[in-house]
Amino acid sequence: MISSPGFKPRLAILTNVLRADFHNMLSHFKRFEVWHLYERCAPDISPDELAEVRTVRFRNSIDLLLKLIKLKPALIQGGEPYDFPTQIPLIFATIIGSLILGVPYYFPTFENIPPEIKFARIYRFGIPLSPLLIPFVKSVARIYAQRATLIFAVNEGARKNMASLNCPEGKISKLLYATWGVDTELFTPRTDGNEPDMGANAILFVGRLVEQKGIIVLLEAFVKVKEQIPDAQLFIIGDGPLKEKITQIANAKNITDSIHLLGMILNQHLPPYFRAARVTVTPSITTQRWAEQVGMVNIQSIACGTPVISTRSGSIPEFMSDGLTAILVPERNPEALANAIIRVLSDEKLRTYLSQNCRSIAEEHYDARKNIIRVENLLWNCLFGEKNTL
Repeated sequence: MISSPGFKPRLAILTNVLRADFHNMLSHFKRFEVWHLYERCAPDISPDELAEVRTVRFRNSIDLLLKLIKLKPALIQGGEPYDFPTQIPLIFATIIGSLILGVPYYFPTFENIPPEIKFARIYRFGIPLSPLLIPFVKSVARIYAQRATLIFAVNEGARKNMASLNCPEGKISKLLYATWGVDTELFTPRTDGNEPDMGANAILFVGRLVEQKGIIVLLEAFVKVKEQIPDAQLFIIGDGPLKEKITQIANAKNITDSIHLLGMILNQHLPPYFRAARVTVTPSITTQRWAEQVGMVNIQSIACGTPVISTRSGSIPEFMSDGLTAILVPERNPEALANAIIRVLSDEKLRTYLSQNCRSIAEEHYDARKNIIRVENLLWNCLFGEKNTL
């Protein structure tokens, strides 16, 4: 393939769930004509945002493969190898489509839990599946990785998982991909008049209302915070199966008037809430099959200049510096979480220090446009070699 001025090779990005923080930034690719093929949309994206980048919806793996062949991309981005079984249709279409079209493919990987742990103790009808499942998943991942031109490992655990498949180190690039970072013009400390009145001691939680996001631990901690800071208010953005339990706990602890369930809010409308909050709290919990892979909410918060209190869960310490942009505490520890919240709410000097660091580090490391340029240059190399790299 020969490049020429104005020429844009076609890049097909395959996704099972299209999320706003991934999709919205694809418009910043300048050297490729990007097409986003997806199965379904997450609830955090609006129809207007969906239209900003060329999109094609598919129904199943065969439909995806046929649409991929019709599109005739010069480069294909496949799915995460260890998100099993949801990514199998993407992996199938990526490998077969690459062979039929004679084009290279690459993929990002976020999974920071080793497959020997993630897929252990899985049963069906009382029969252990792990002895067969783990070798199968690793074999598929090994073939997939060996045929790939490039692999983006988003965190250190993902890099180690790929290295354990005997992937050459030169094939693995540890860069933010899909979780690009943030639009630093949208997620900014600059107020725009849309900030809600959340009170002087507003605590913000953004995320799915599920056990692993630590929302129940946060409620336990909040009860202790109220004892020290009576006007503290907890604002919860998100939805999930624990919504009713949150209401029950709030009633039982007599804190209903201080708990504000705001439901789902589109990604593009989140910045005013971060700016209005004193602190964002993300008390994630590691489980056998899941650990925080980046912590996008943390990055969004610090870009708005709002400090974070989080846990040392999964890969969070790779992206949040304890004592610099965030206060990190042990998992499942409401007392430590409460003490950290009280400390940040009560110490204006500490909040100012953290807030200043937050914005500067977000601009340096988590500006999505800059990260996309880095990614795009590497992808260009896949097609045209070093001499064409900017």
